[in-house]
Amino acid sequence: MIQILTYKGNEDGFQGNGIKVNRIHDAESLDSFDINVICLQDVEMWTSEHTTRQSIDSINDLESLSVMIDNSKVKENGKFYILLEELE
Repeated sequence: MIQILTYKGNEDGFQGNGIKVNRIHDAESLDSFDINVICLQDVEMWTSEHTTRQSIDSINDLESLSVMIDNSKVKENGKFYILLEELE
């Protein structure tokens, strides 16, 4: 089973048999999946409502995900893929 984590969690392009798409905010246990794909390609997740450039609005979700990865047994036996936006 594959878990795909995206900013919105509703991308149709990732849907399919054996694939569970979730918002990064709503990530399920990483150990429950053979493969975890973390998609960081949505430009909206990199926005900030603050007037300074110190942080982004979704930083708490990314920090929580980082803790989940550190605590996961999958990092030893499973696979993680991180999708980044292509630079122009």
